[in-house]
Amino acid sequence: MTDLPKSWNALNGTNAFSQSVALEGDVGPPRIRRRRKRILRINWMLIAPLLLWVFGWYLYTYPGVAWEEGLRKWWNPKPKTWSTTWSSPQRELIRTIQYLATFWFFYFGASIGSFLNVVAGRWPVGKGIVFGGSKCPYCANRLRFIHNTPVIGWLWCKGRCAFCHLPIATRYLWMEVIIGSIFMVLMFRELITGGANLPNWRVESFVGFENTIFSPKWLLITAYLQHAMLFASLVMLVSSSMEGLRFPWLGWFGFVVIICSPKLFYMPLEFVRWSDGLAIARSFPISFLSTGSTLLAGLGMGGAVAGLTCVMLPKWVTSDGRTHWRQAGWMVGGVLGWQAALVIFVVGWFAYLPLSMAFRHNPRAATLTLLATFITVAFGHHMFWREIASMIGL
Repeated sequence: MTDLPKSWNALNGTNAFSQSVALEGDVGPPRIRRRRKRILRINWMLIAPLLLWVFGWYLYTYPGVAWEEGLRKWWNPKPKTWSTTWSSPQRELIRTIQYLATFWFFYFGASIGSFLNVVAGRWPVGKGIVFGGSKCPYCANRLRFIHNTPVIGWLWCKGRCAFCHLPIATRYLWMEVIIGSIFMVLMFRELITGGANLPNWRVESFVGFENTIFSPKWLLITAYLQHAMLFASLVMLVSSSMEGLRFPWLGWFGFVVIICSPKLFYMPLEFVRWSDGLAIARSFPISFLSTGSTLLAGLGMGGAVAGLTCVMLPKWVTSDGRTHWRQAGWMVGGVLGWQAALVIFVVGWFAYLPLSMAFRHNPRAATLTLLATFITVAFGHHMFWREIASMIGL
């Protein structure tokens, strides 16, 4: 019999610890040492992003001031007629608040992405999305709060279930990161610039965090949320296609109604009217009839152009991808108008054709590339919506 330390011999017999070790098929102290090493191991998957986040705060708060001043002088060398100077503690406090506000928008979008992950996986298979907490799909254990936290939960568990230790699909992490990034980029481009990308919109005179977020411009915030939810819903379709699922039409029409309905209550959200681009005078004022006509024209054009281009898609695109292509047409047309839907689908279709040949032997990759190309074109159009509308005479 192998000589064991006294501490190990003392644990032999009826001790519960030794019985549990014996049941696991372990022999001797080396297993205990391995357990201790595992407990003391640092989770670099979580620590590294946190360190990068702190380093980003340092760059933005201290060197970023000089960098921004240099960019302003390069962009506009003429001196300003007035300027606001802050002392160093005040400047650092304000820039810290701005940095945290930016992170809040990212995390808010990641939370929306976490919920849409659940919708994309449950609704197509007939499961509820309101009642019943999140559970591991393998061991059915209810996940704790830290496990459900967007981005941090996946990194905390190192991409595995905390109970059965089976791998969690990386699409959950990437969906949260992508949607969070969409919310953050739209915040920079649309919200704190006072709507600089919106056509037929009077850009606010005073822009920035202080004048658009901390002193809320609710109409602009409503437009921002509507457009951010549009792109988040489109990314949700990609998640369903990754699982080989087809998102139900009834549920999708519910998303369309919820996201498009603010246009009927906040009529100035009609940035491009149904008559723009047509030989019709714009003498009539903005009204419920005008906004309703714009919404119906957008839904009709979005559904028509998506259905037409869907017929001309390569044959190796899967059926769920074709359904999601048509569903995206309804959403884009209803939110952005028939003019934007026409431009986005035509450009997206032509942009996808050369890419489709590389995936003709892999239908799933061809479908995901189709939806990713469409979302990229739609997002790029939205970033420069004002300039594009001006070029085509809207």
